[in-house]
Amino acid sequence: MFKRVGEFELSTVMGTDEKLLIFGPRIQHSDERPCVYAWVEEQPGGNKRILYIGKSGLSLEKRHSQHATGFQHSKRGQSHRSVLEVLLLANARVSVWVMHPEPFRWEGYEVPSHASVEEFLIRTIQPTPERNSQARRSSKMET
Repeated sequence: MFKRVGEFELSTVMGTDEKLLIFGPRIQHSDERPCVYAWVEEQPGGNKRILYIGKSGLSLEKRHSQHATGFQHSKRGQSHRSVLEVLLLANARVSVWVMHPEPFRWEGYEVPSHASVEEFLIRTIQPTPERNSQARRSSKMET
């Protein structure tokens, strides 16, 4: 199932006019198979709150470097960044968890399953709406 592989960290760097908050996860995970990952707020007492569920067809580290760019240059990424910033400035612990769903075989082909597992988890867990707000297409093959 899911295993904890990293944690978001917050630091400040002096820019030309202001302090810039720079953060990202420090990930210790070298498996480059497709995966599903979650950003999890670890609350006192052991409770966990899933903030975001995503997938990666690349390595997890490459996917998070794409998030780092998005934190600066996309509206959705900046929205993710603002939520993470508030939590990290309040000394919350936000970690990264990962799982590697097994592909299945069909007609001699190996079919990756990370996208369908991600969609299932989003529908089942329903993380905070503003984190996973992208409309998901429903499959016509659902029963």
